[in-house]
Amino acid sequence: MNKADPQNSATKKQHSRTNATKMPQVNIVETVQAAALDAQRLCETHMGVSPDVVIDSRPGESGCAEAMNVTLPFIEEFLAYILCELLKNSLRATVDFQPRERLGDFPVIVTVTGDEHTASIRVGRPRKSLQDC
Repeated sequence: MNKADPQNSATKKQHSRTNATKMPQVNIVETVQAAALDAQRLCETHMGVSPDVVIDSRPGESGCAEAMNVTLPFIEEFLAYILCELLKNSLRATVDFQPRERLGDFPVIVTVTGDEHTASIRVGRPRKSLQDC
C-alpha cells in the first residue's frame, strides 16, 4: 500500500520553507578599495603607470547611514569583478588620453553613496578634468 504519510509530508514542507538562502551583505567601499588596488596594479603592469583612484563616499539622500558602511545584498566576488573591469577601462582611458607627466591631475573618481534602502556606485572622472582635455 502506498499511502502518503501526512506527518512526513508536513515535515518536508516545513523543512523546505526554512532552507532559504540569505544573500550576503557586501561592504561596498571595502570592495571598491580592493578592486581599485587590483586595477591599478594591472594598469602599472601593462601600461607602465597608473592614475590615482579616489573613493568619494557620501551618505544617501535620507542621510541615515554613513556611506563607509553601506552594504549591498550581492556576491562580493561578482561585484569586485565588475568594479575591477570598470576601473581598468577608466584607468586605461586616462593613460591613453592624458599626458603621462600630468596623470596626477586626472584621478579616476569612484563615488559611493547609499543608505539602508539604496546604494549607488559611479566610476568616472571629475567634470573639471574633462574641460581641461
